Amino acid sequence: MIHGCNNEEEFTDLKSVPEKDGKTRIYLLMIDGDVMYVGQSVNMRARIYDHDHSGKVFDRVVCAECEHEEANTLEAINIVRLNPPLNGNLPPNSVYISSKAATELIVEKARCLSLFAPAGRGHFYMRVSDVDNIILSVQSHGEQLIDQAHKREIKRG
Repeated sequence: MIHGCNNEEEFTDLKSVPEKDGKTRIYLLMIDGDVMYVGQSVNMRARIYDHDHSGKVFDRVVCAECEHEEANTLEAINIVRLNPPLNGNLPPNSVYISSKAATELIVEKARCLSLFAPAGRGHFYMRVSDVDNIILSVQSHGEQLIDQAHKREIKRG
């Protein structure tokens, strides 16, 4: 069920959820078989108690171990894959960025390259061929652009 992780476990009793043991885990909060939330933690029991006390409703926790360095990426992959209703933003990762961050980055790159023509009243226009070139650039330099967008999102907090 949890993509990219090992040793998947399922708990219906909060007291059975593992305490802090140095292992990073991706977890799913579920109700009636539906995934409501995807998260990650190194202290599962404390994190699950936080969710319980914050009012999130769930009847089951599924968790699986992962490498700490891969946790953000695996959390993001599972959020996109499972589309849980209680998740908001994705954690910084090497696979996905928000459409807002991608748009801001593309616009910033276009401005730096002077591809916009001023049109008055704060509007700017761009040639379709320049948009096509930006798309080709994104395809060939995607990882660098994602890294830049993530740094920008992290700074905003």
